[in-house]
Amino acid sequence: MTVRAPALAATAAAALALPLLAACSGSSSSTQDCPTVAHTVQTQVAKLDAAVKKSASDPRDAATVLRQIQTNLDDIAGHTGDSGTAASKALGDLSLAVSNVKNELDKGQPVDIAPVDRGASELTTACPKK
Repeated sequence: MTVRAPALAATAAAALALPLLAACSGSSSSTQDCPTVAHTVQTQVAKLDAAVKKSASDPRDAATVLRQIQTNLDDIAGHTGDSGTAASKALGDLSLAVSNVKNELDKGQPVDIAPVDRGASELTTACPKK
């Protein structure tokens, strides 16, 4: 069975967006706060950069780091305030950037992590401080 790339990309984007939308209802049971996760994600972006550089020979490390980043984003999705806040927007933008990098990696295309790096920086700036 052949899965078309656009259908796969749309499915992946929807799967990444669903936790963000569901978590806005405040039903998340996260134990981490936004600033802590933003710092963790910033650290993971450095790991992603190293993994992407060797992804031509082994893309598994980059895929693993992308999953870790998305897991952290999902963890704080319900704790960034309403959808109009800067933290919520940064979270959504970063999640989309992670999805795009994963799609590039899956397709064997050149991977550009600059949007992920920018998104992580925006999230760090936008997360409300304790």
